[in-house]
Amino acid sequence: MGTRPPGVAAPEADFEKVETTEAPEPARPRRFNVRLFNEITPNLDQKWLIDDVLPLGGFGLLYAKPNAGKSFVALNMALAISRGTPWHGRDTEQGSSLYISAEGTLADRVAAYRRYYELEGQAPPFALIEDRVNLRDTKADTAPLIEVTHALTERTGHPLRLVVVDTLARVLAGGDENTGQDMGAVIDRLDRIRRETGAAILLVHHEGKDSSKGARGHSSLLAAVDCALEIKDGVLKVEKQRDGQTGARFGFKIRQVPLGTSAKGKAVTSAVAVSTDYGATRDFGPPHLKRGSTAEKALEILKNAIARDGIPAPSVLDLKEETRVVRIRTWREHCGQKKLSGGGPDAERKAFDRAVEKLMQGHIDTHNGFVWIQEVRQ
Repeated sequence: MGTRPPGVAAPEADFEKVETTEAPEPARPRRFNVRLFNEITPNLDQKWLIDDVLPLGGFGLLYAKPNAGKSFVALNMALAISRGTPWHGRDTEQGSSLYISAEGTLADRVAAYRRYYELEGQAPPFALIEDRVNLRDTKADTAPLIEVTHALTERTGHPLRLVVVDTLARVLAGGDENTGQDMGAVIDRLDRIRRETGAAILLVHHEGKDSSKGARGHSSLLAAVDCALEIKDGVLKVEKQRDGQTGARFGFKIRQVPLGTSAKGKAVTSAVAVSTDYGATRDFGPPHLKRGSTAEKALEILKNAIARDGIPAPSVLDLKEETRVVRIRTWREHCGQKKLSGGGPDAERKAFDRAVEKLMQGHIDTHNGFVWIQEVRQ
């Protein structure tokens, strides 16, 4: 190859021979997170939506025979989370709750809960859907439901914590719960809702004809859930807990609540699930109250209120003649005067609600706006 005459520029091809430093390709994100043996550490801080019952962001199953109170209990759980109050004495992570009542209207039960717990004028972040929902077909209602959850979060200002789906049979939309294909399709849709919203799912379902086999339908359902809760004879039992203890039991009873009178003069009622102490039903005493705790203070205030303002129990309560009761609002007023929390009105309300939930575990009972001290079993 000859030399270039002076002043003649090098051809463009010569510049390509100049060495350059090329930027490395960006690292691709790994599809799987691989941890070596000595990098694996225990999860000591499991996050719970309801302590030791329903994991935060988990997948729960609540099942029972027909008319066993499962919808009442599911509603009670959802509203405890929305209010940020304990459930059967267990702390909750407050946030929005969405209840999908695919079996029909739930309005009267919500109204009964509002009246029973004297929540008129309050607006906990709770929403209700009373429509048919299809979670079997991938092109049906999954995406619209996710859109609804995002809108709910914006409207309430609270993160979505729980989506109750009541019941599996209805959202299966004609599918066969005994086949892995149909059951797997619904599980996949529910998992998508859970992933894209960050909320826990509580699926309400029926028990099979053979109660010893638990929830009816294909075995893939029980394998998929993080926790399984069974209701039987007024007791909810934790039958499965993927990352926690099983066997915990929570008693409840269904209380009738008057709502008003129809245009024809007929009394309209609904009901709520009210917690009771499971241990007390087995002849154990109520759980010990920590000295100086808010619950202990509230109980002492109640005893004084009953001693000063108590009246004989009305016949509607079906109590012993010597039992004396007071109105819940009277007790609440006394607690407000004594300053349970030492904070403002909102803090006082939450302190009172927490105390009531704790004391319902065998110390007190309530019905129709009245409260009284439970008889301690020996």
